[in-house]
Amino acid sequence: MAAPIVTADDVRDYLRLPEDADAAWLQEAADAATGYVNALAHVDAEEWYAGERTGAIMLAGRIYSSRNAPLGAAGFDAMGGIITSRTDPEIARLLRVGRYAPPVIA
Repeated sequence: MAAPIVTADDVRDYLRLPEDADAAWLQEAADAATGYVNALAHVDAEEWYAGERTGAIMLAGRIYSSRNAPLGAAGFDAMGGIITSRTDPEIARLLRVGRYAPPVIA
């Protein structure tokens, strides 16, 4: 079985982007998310469970979108700056990282 990967099309579909969206950056974000998930110690790089795949696609979407939010500022409106959060608890839960990581016996 081939190792699971996130594709540029997965990210495009998740973000509901038009077909002419920046394909190179979509692929870069997809590759980064795939590499990150495969590097997690508790993930079987040959077979992800559904939550890992969903989390990887969400992470790739966040990576893709972050280029429009330098230093975490997504934009400004009449009320001031629109700030993006540093972490996403849904992604952390799906990928079982941070406070959602499985216990480790040392």
